[in-house]
Formats: sequence, structure tokens, C-alpha cells
Amino acid sequence: MGDISQTQQIIIRNAQQDESKSPSFVTKRDRIAKQYYIIRSWRPRNDVYITPLFSIEKPYFSLNNTLDDLFQYLFHRLDPLMRARRIIVQLWPLIVGRGILISTTVITSLYLNYRFRARMKIRNYGILPTVLGLAVSPAAVTAIVHTELIMNKLLLLEIPCPLCMESKSALMQICSGVFLPLILIPFANFSVAAGSGVYNVPHITDIRGIYRRILSIYQPMFPKIAMIFTFHALLAGFITYSEIKSYLRMLDMQYLIKEEKEQEFKNNIV
Repeated sequence: MGDISQTQQIIIRNAQQDESKSPSFVTKRDRIAKQYYIIRSWRPRNDVYITPLFSIEKPYFSLNNTLDDLFQYLFHRLDPLMRARRIIVQLWPLIVGRGILISTTVITSLYLNYRFRARMKIRNYGILPTVLGLAVSPAAVTAIVHTELIMNKLLLLEIPCPLCMESKSALMQICSGVFLPLILIPFANFSVAAGSGVYNVPHITDIRGIYRRILSIYQPMFPKIAMIFTFHALLAGFITYSEIKSYLRMLDMQYLIKEEKEQEFKNNIV
């Protein structure tokens, strides 16, 4: 027996420390990762079972049965393609929705940069660093913002209002896909042109002069910027609406499949 006179050290653990050891604790990140895994490995229901060719019993010298076997064989071969098509139709917003928004942001950044450089008439001087920076930065911001504030909230079913989420997605897409490139493009090109001398860039302390120069360059582009603004808002709202609809449909199908399995298990027991 131990010496009771010695004081034993009591270790107090909180829920966060025991979170990784106890299976009862499931973090939000674990739930999000599980849902991402389900989406990537999702397989639609296949209610029609197609018999392979080698399992078909057919009599010889029968033209009708031979054609039936041929059709069964073709359907059996095309079944993986049909399943892939059903997966794309059911889950395309969750699979490629974020990629569409990122691609739109990159194209918008490159287009605005091209028009801005054409107005400055600096030709191809320093085009590579500006293109790389303006393609990567807004795209990264779009990906992070849409993932953290839209996709993760959706996977956790933290959807107080679908319309509010769509509006928030449109606002964030406008900020990261339109406003952020409009802010970064002048600074990137002015910093490149300042060292070359091909364009008269105002001094860095002349804030009013820089603002006037940027406004004079952007002013002829305002109608197209307004069109891009509207397109980003509508696209982000539509993508978010499709993501919500697709994810809720997937959850419904998961619930139905689970209920069918439980019912089959009960029937087998009885």
C-alpha cells in the first residue's frame, strides 16, 4: 500500500485536452473533414441492377435473345459512365462550385490588369510579376473566404437563413473578386513603372495625386466594371444556392439509405 501521508498530484484536464483521446468529443474540423470525405466518395443510388453478359443464360440460334444480350452488355459497360454523370449532376456545386468562383476571380484580375496596363501604355514591362501576384492573391482570398464562411458553415448545417448566406457569399465574392484586384492593380503596376521611367507615377507621399491618377485610368472602365460587379454577385449567389440545395439533397438521400438498411436489418431478424 502506498504512503497516504504523501500528497498525490491531481491532474485536472479540461474538455479540450481530452478531445483527441475520447471518442465522444468530435470537433468541428472533424465533422467538416468527414463531410468532405463523404462528398468526395459519394456514390448515387443505383436502383437498376444490370446483369453482366457472362451471367445471362441464352439459348443458341435465337436472334432476339442475342440482341438482348448485346444491349445488356452495352448497358453494363456504360454503367460506370452513367454513375459518374449522376454524381456530377447531383454534387457539381459542392465539387466545382468553389473552383468556378476562383477561376472567375483570376480571369477578372487578369482582364482588369490588362486594361489598366493598356491605359498606362507600359507595354510588357514587368508583366510577369504583376500577373502572378494579381492571379494568386485574389484567388487565395476567394478560396479561403468561401471555404471558411460558406462551405464549412454549410457542412456544419449552420444555416440560419439561406438567403442571408447567399447574400454574404455575393458580398464576399465582390470584395475578393472585384474590389481587391481594383486595389492591388494600381499599386502593383505603379511600383513596377516607378523604377522604369516609362510612366510618370506620382510620388508615394502624394496621396491625392495617386488617387486622381487611378481614378483617371479607371474612369473609362466604369461600365465594364459595373458589369463585372453584377456578374460576380449573381454567380456567387447562384453557386451558394446550388451548394445548399445539393448538400441538403445529399443528406436526405443518406437518411433514406440509412432507413432502408435499418428496415432490411429488422426484416432479416424477424
